[in-house]
This record gives sequence, C-alpha cells and structure tokens, in this order.
Amino acid sequence: CALTRNTVTFANQVGIQIVGGTGNTIGSNTVSDNQYHGIALAGGAASCVLEDNESFHNASSGSSSANGIHIDGGRGHVLRRNRLHENQASGLHLQGGASSCVSYLNRSWSNGGHGYDHVAAAGTLHDCDVAFGNQGDGFSIKGSSTGTRIYNSIATENGLTADRFDLSVDGSSTSGFKSS
Repeated sequence: CALTRNTVTFANQVGIQIVGGTGNTIGSNTVSDNQYHGIALAGGAASCVLEDNESFHNASSGSSSANGIHIDGGRGHVLRRNRLHENQASGLHLQGGASSCVSYLNRSWSNGGHGYDHVAAAGTLHDCDVAFGNQGDGFSIKGSSTGTRIYNSIATENGLTADRFDLSVDGSSTSGFKSS
C-alpha cells in the first residue's frame, strides 16, 4: 500500500493510519490540525517507509498525547526527511516494542513534548536528525529502549522552559546506547 501526495486536515481522529501489514509507504503527505496523531502505525505494521511528510498542529482535546508521527509496535520502519512541528505532544513517538527502526534526515521542532520520544522501543538508529526548540527533551530515551544509537544529529534549545534536556536517557535504556 502506498499513500502519497495527500493533504489531510481536520480528521476527527488520526490523519493517516495503517494497522497491520508489511512494507507500506506513507510519503510526501501534508497532515495537520487533526484531533489525534498526524500519522500512526499500529497493530503489527512492519517494515514501513515514512518519507517526506510534514505533520503539524495535531492536538487531542482533553489530553496531551497527539504526536506528529506515532508508531506503536512493529519492527524495521524507516523514517526519512519528515518535518514534524508544533504538535501537542512529540514530533516522533516510538513505543510498545517498535524496534530496529531507522530515522534519518528528519526535523522535529516546536512540539509540546519531545522531539523524538522512545518508550520500550529497542534498537533505534538516528542519523542526521534535528531536534530544536521542543518543550520536552530533544531526544528522550526511556522505558527499556536499549540499543538506541544517535549519530551526526543536532539537539539544541530543547526543554528550556520545562527544565528538560537536549538528550535524556533513563537508567533502563543505557545498555547498548551510543551517541557521537
């Protein structure tokens, strides 16, 4: 399945969502002002490619959990050249066993949460990603997100008003963590 070159706004839930399946592509979409996540992968979706999307201004009333891109589980996703900004929560959120994902050349800025948020998401590789001016951490690695690697990436001016950090790694996620 390939979902490309769409504009999705004001959806009552997620702007674009794929549940299950393997090898799907979501590319060159503009996704904004939805009532939950901009783009989401769930239900065992695996080996998907998310590229050249812009996801912004997504917000959920009554909670603070709407992300630009939200990945719940699945392995081997590739995220490249996405622009994630001004979302209620994080720009990119990986959770629930999302593993062995590769993220490169993405930009995440001015989000209400973290630029890149990992919760129980092992083995993620970031290369040449940028996190700027997010309210939370630029890169947040927690909840046993072991084996995370961050190379050639920039995190600056994150968490200034919330006493947060450009890079935060909790004790359960230090095994295999590398950054340079």
